[in-house]
Amino acid sequence: MSHRRPTLSDVAAAAGVSKAAVSRTVNDAPRMSPQTRDHVRRVIERLGWRPDPVARALVKRQISPHWRCVFPTTSRVRRSPASTDG
Repeated sequence: MSHRRPTLSDVAAAAGVSKAAVSRTVNDAPRMSPQTRDHVRRVIERLGWRPDPVARALVKRQISPHWRCVFPTTSRVRRSPASTDG
């Protein structure tokens, strides 16, 4: 049996709110009612959702040189500055 990690979309569906509402809850944005924030946090805990650091880095375009070999930024694969010839 395959178990996948719950996604932000899974949390939104289970909580009956939008993905934006889940994102605002996770990022402590001020435009959330305390009731909605508490409800979303309970669903997050129940589902066991955790932020994915690789996904976050992709969205923020903050991929470390290590990941550039996996997710090239251009059509040609570049060597990261940390690599050495050996």
